[in-house]
Amino acid sequence: MRRLSLVVAAALLAFSTVSGAHAQQMRTFSKPNYGGTQRVFRDPLPDLQSSRPTTVGSVRLETEKWLICDGTNYSGDCLWVSRDVPSLPALGLSDTPGSIKPERVPLVRRHWGGRYPPSGDSLALFEKANYDGEWTEIKDNVDNFAVANLKSPGSLVLGDGTWRLCTGVDYSGRCLIVTGSAWDLHEIFPGRILSAQKLP
Repeated sequence: MRRLSLVVAAALLAFSTVSGAHAQQMRTFSKPNYGGTQRVFRDPLPDLQSSRPTTVGSVRLETEKWLICDGTNYSGDCLWVSRDVPSLPALGLSDTPGSIKPERVPLVRRHWGGRYPPSGDSLALFEKANYDGEWTEIKDNVDNFAVANLKSPGSLVLGDGTWRLCTGVDYSGRCLIVTGSAWDLHEIFPGRILSAQKLP
């Protein structure tokens, strides 16, 4: 009986180890539209090209969310991957990114304050992280948050579509492309957001 218990325990441990190994996973393709050489990533790589030069033309998200940045150590322009992306170059990003990392998705309640959440590809900008505080809906490009009386958001909700958020006015400076909601922008992308542009 004791031997059987040990066997069962070992099997459960092996299963949990395998499950843990696949808890965060992203599949990349060397060409746009999911063509070319494939690679699967499960761990953060702050200097991707030095470990093994990799071309990333498109991405399929398998679990969690991922951050892909042009520069090493998550610098330069970045892409917040919340769903499949058919072409990084079409978004203005390099197809030889310098760093990537997974982000576990926390269970965070959205505080809509009695208002209806925005629909479609509108962007809901919350003043605080974790979808807290006052929020503002934007439907079109905003080239200067100060002129539009908007504050740099702490989190955002996006159902559909793709937006570029930049640290400079007129979509300049360092930019983060978002394909879905982000619960803590300061953790993902340090710096004040001063403009937002809807991408086709």
